[in-house]
Amino acid sequence: MKIGPFNIRDVDNLVELFESKAIHFKLTFDKERERQILENYHRSANAAPKATAGTLDLSTAYFELNDKDIEKVKDELENYGVLGTSDGSYELGEDE
Repeated sequence: MKIGPFNIRDVDNLVELFESKAIHFKLTFDKERERQILENYHRSANAAPKATAGTLDLSTAYFELNDKDIEKVKDELENYGVLGTSDGSYELGEDE
């Protein structure tokens, strides 16, 4: 199962979590998403620098895990906004 996008600042912590539980994973980055984020950020920053200060969110990292392995770390993943659903799938929660 592919989960993400995660902010790149969280990647090291997630890798450490998965490795500590002996979970095999594949990490990928969405370069097109990163390009769009940076483009939008720079466009906004040029228009209103104070309004965008500190708002750069590079959520471009995705992890692919075995469904059963997600169960091993489901509680820890909630700290990163990954929520279990009633059908057994997982999704990123909405920022509030």
